[in-house]
Amino acid sequence: MKIMKNHKLFLLLLTFFYLNIQPTFSQKYDNTWLMGYYYSSFTNVTGLDFYFGNPVSVGFAPPFNFFSTGGACMSDANGDLLFYTNGCQVANFNNQLLPNSNLFNNYAPQNYTSVCDLWQSVISLPYPDQPGKFILMHYNYYTGSAPYGVSRLFYSVVDMNANGGTGEMTTKNMQVFQDSLIDSFLHATKHANGRDWWVITHQRSTNAFHLTLVTPAGPTQHFVQNTGPAVPRFDIGEGQAEFSPDGSMFGFVHNRFNSFYLFDFDRCSGTISFRDSVHITQSNPNEWPLWGGTFSPNSQYFYANTQKRILQYDVLAPSLAASEKLVGVDDGTGNPIFRPRPGPNGKLYYIGWGSETNLSVINNPDLADTLCDFQQHSVQLTSYHGTSIPDFPNYRLGPLTGSSCDTLTPINELLDDSYYDITISPNPNNGIFNISYGLQADRSGKLRVLDINGKEVYLRSLPIYSISQQMKLDFLASGIYYLQIVSGKNSESKKFVVVRED
Repeated sequence: MKIMKNHKLFLLLLTFFYLNIQPTFSQKYDNTWLMGYYYSSFTNVTGLDFYFGNPVSVGFAPPFNFFSTGGACMSDANGDLLFYTNGCQVANFNNQLLPNSNLFNNYAPQNYTSVCDLWQSVISLPYPDQPGKFILMHYNYYTGSAPYGVSRLFYSVVDMNANGGTGEMTTKNMQVFQDSLIDSFLHATKHANGRDWWVITHQRSTNAFHLTLVTPAGPTQHFVQNTGPAVPRFDIGEGQAEFSPDGSMFGFVHNRFNSFYLFDFDRCSGTISFRDSVHITQSNPNEWPLWGGTFSPNSQYFYANTQKRILQYDVLAPSLAASEKLVGVDDGTGNPIFRPRPGPNGKLYYIGWGSETNLSVINNPDLADTLCDFQQHSVQLTSYHGTSIPDFPNYRLGPLTGSSCDTLTPINELLDDSYYDITISPNPNNGIFNISYGLQADRSGKLRVLDINGKEVYLRSLPIYSISQQMKLDFLASGIYYLQIVSGKNSESKKFVVVRED
């Protein structure tokens, strides 16, 4: 995150003689999360930085106010912030308005809140085969003549090669299609070729999905498919839509129906098909219905939440309803649970409804039942947020290797996946440190720690699609150790030193 360069540079210099920094593996586009607060001053805005693994709370001073809803942030492949948006305005990493971005998303001062105050209304994608360029897929709330609501999907392009690397909006508010769409229902996943993107939206009050394919030529193919139940319009905050990390499924929760709907998705053809649904019974008359939901990193579990409870569903089970497990209960000490977001370290982070200075977390979302470990109010922020949390697709999803549409994978990628680009910081350390790594897309791994004699002293699994972890190995004695990552038939090791003062 470039607004935190000073502290990063200090840490890097401090460990220079012990740490061999290799080029970052790639795809750390979701490294920085900026979360605003609707009623705060511009100088009192917070966020999270995953640069060194475990998130660090940061503060920044944007040139505009954030809404109580989400927006989009974009980091480069190394994890440094590039630009961010509240859905109406766009700023670069210097907190300056992006040139030519005025009237982005058809924003105008007189309709500041009515147009762009939507969740899941903008998502940022690396532009296929155009380095340094990013495509924003977005829609707004139409306030003209009836029918009111979301009616058009647009795209805009940000070129970070322009203006000496500080960026410029080179294309703005280009209409992809027009229809009556559900509010807060926009997401994306990689095409099976590992380069292009599928973008999904939904027609209001029908069972029709809109699928748009983004290629190096921009948003090209667009078609409609009918499957599953008819879905009425979401009002603000009335649901959440997500692709599974592996791209094979799509799921959404709907507040009005108080239900979770699961679909299968074909990354080659863009075909979506209804599989199952489950209705969530309120635990008491005062419990508000479903607000949020997302998949676990390994795509086996879906977590749906009301403002009081988090429920886990096994999407591999014959019946969603039969697999339901209660894995988290609101403790009543703060604002209710609202909406989750997967982190690059394989954890799920929950933002609360309303102003709070913390987030909650599920530490092990790939584990069944309460082993997933829900910890409320456990991640501290520098200042208040107002239910805003950015949306990201799974940028680390690779090609569907061996499929008929995996036409872009070089042969050397199929034969060699032995690079993991392990970094350890700080090094030396006291047994508590952060690691950054790059597994081949779609593969999990094992992390081993060996002592100087080659004896294994620690073993853990690495979540699929994760790129960073915090290690707490304060039981290690002073000495030299090797951290080894194993995935498939390949492994790589990095030396680190533990220095204990006790």
